[in-house]
Amino acid sequence: MLSKISTFYTLLFCLFSSHSFASLMVFDDHAAFQGAVSAGSGITLDFEPGVNPFDYFSLDYQDDYGPSTGVIDSGFNTTSGTSYLGLDIGLGFLAGADFTLSFNQVWHAIGFYLIASDELWDADVTLMAGAGSVSNLASTTTTLSEGGQATFVGIVDSNGFNSAQLFTYLDAFVGQGVFEFNIDDLQLVSFAGPNVPVPAPPALALLVLAALMTLRLGRKAK
Repeated sequence: MLSKISTFYTLLFCLFSSHSFASLMVFDDHAAFQGAVSAGSGITLDFEPGVNPFDYFSLDYQDDYGPSTGVIDSGFNTTSGTSYLGLDIGLGFLAGADFTLSFNQVWHAIGFYLIASDELWDADVTLMAGAGSVSNLASTTTTLSEGGQATFVGIVDSNGFNSAQLFTYLDAFVGQGVFEFNIDDLQLVSFAGPNVPVPAPPALALLVLAALMTLRLGRKAK
């Protein structure tokens, strides 16, 4: 009898501890990301007039020509409005360059569109934040009217983060600048308590539930 009780509580502990792990989800689809963060609070920086995006982050960008400053720019197609995050030299960010966003608070989710000047292949774009890492899929890329290629990447990490890094394709022969890009519709979200989104229950939880039912039926049979 003691061994059955011990087994019961061990399995019960496994079940609940399997749900206590930090929530970590990655997205290459904007609609799915929106659904996951709907219970959170935060801001979407579309780089249009009215909100200063640099109140929320600082940009550390450096390419082969040296460091450059991020600015609100326009002149090319983007995913909303007419403005986006670009460079003070009037050009786009270069693929393969160093790109880090630092935030003035802890966030639990980040997502944005990257608009590239040329065709994007799988994993040309990789976002890292907290414990998460997500790369683009060519199949989810949208072609804008001017020919720009827009792709979305997003991460949810319930442990939070205060910085994010963007890695873009560095050609072994050409080096940096295989394509240029800008950023738009940068979304930052935080969650409080039970509002943190949780992925689908892991297979372990289903196995534990089955074991609990087996124990229960075994006791009834006696």
